Amino acid sequence: MWCKSKQVYNPVGPEPQWDFFISMYIKEVMTGVNYHNKLVLRSVTCEGYAKAVNLLFKLRDYPPPVDLTSLTGCTRTIIHNLDREETIAAKRSPLDDKIHAELLNFAKKSTVNSLEAVIADIVTFGKAAGLRVSEHSQTKSDTVDCHEYPSGKQVIKSITGNDAIFSDIDGKIFQIKRKSDLKRVHAVVVTWRFQKNRQNGQQIRLLVDRDHPDICPALALASMALRKHRLKHSMDLPLAVFKDTDGIVKYTTHKKVTELIRKAVKKAYPDISKSDLMKYSSHSIRVWACVTLDEAGMPPDFIKKRLRWMGESYRVYLRDTNKINEKHVQALKASAAKTMELVQLLNDTGDNHYSVCGEYEDGD
Repeated sequence: MWCKSKQVYNPVGPEPQWDFFISMYIKEVMTGVNYHNKLVLRSVTCEGYAKAVNLLFKLRDYPPPVDLTSLTGCTRTIIHNLDREETIAAKRSPLDDKIHAELLNFAKKSTVNSLEAVIADIVTFGKAAGLRVSEHSQTKSDTVDCHEYPSGKQVIKSITGNDAIFSDIDGKIFQIKRKSDLKRVHAVVVTWRFQKNRQNGQQIRLLVDRDHPDICPALALASMALRKHRLKHSMDLPLAVFKDTDGIVKYTTHKKVTELIRKAVKKAYPDISKSDLMKYSSHSIRVWACVTLDEAGMPPDFIKKRLRWMGESYRVYLRDTNKINEKHVQALKASAAKTMELVQLLNDTGDNHYSVCGEYEDGD
């Protein structure tokens, strides 16, 4: 990587961009298998690699190539994203059906263009898509969050109006412009132009659930597209928009989504403690998506593919839920029944020799 045509690059100066090269190396290592046979390295390990490279350059009397304090550095961004993936997921509780129902109730009591309505759509779609926060919300309600590549190119982080392509049962593509168009939707293909895992351009197809249209993820996305068209908002910009009380079109933000989710949690579970309430946030949507598929017994490869994980970090999102507990009990029932049959057989035959053997009394 550091040599080309037997010519050694001079690491001093703007070319080559060493921080970028090192970040790409770390990305390659992350997708390989380490000596623990794990497919993903922890953030502290990647940070250790970067510091080791800096030390190597320093020993060779060259300036350290990686600035771990830089907010725009490629290597720091990768390490930071890994750290958030490891820590935030572990600290967040998944949503559930009761909380979802409260959010839907908030939406029904509000206008179709309200903040409550768009957040209900985000949660409904997010349950299937495992939305990351940056994929549905902005930092500020009046600005668009973009990712800037080392080349200077910028790309909108969240899903835009053009990223959702709807088709009817015959496969004909059409735009959502009126309420009647919702009945035509058979499927939607969503394109993730930018992702933390760098699998940019990945597409996921979702079919409509006509049996449950009010909580159908595909129709929730169509509802967001219809709202965007109704508000005459550019399809080139983020999809999740609403009209505030002053009649101004705004973007959803992490803060607003979190506030409404916690309001729904408090409504569903009035006696919840403050510490447990704080475990819910907009990131709970992605945790819920992972937990739901795990509860349904879907294999790891399915969860990783549908929710767009490259490595094994999805495991951080798994939870010991009631449904998992019930499955555990069911899995042991056959064994328990067999054991009780054997116990009953011993009782019926009067085989109690083990009680008077005495060989292992008072220890071994």
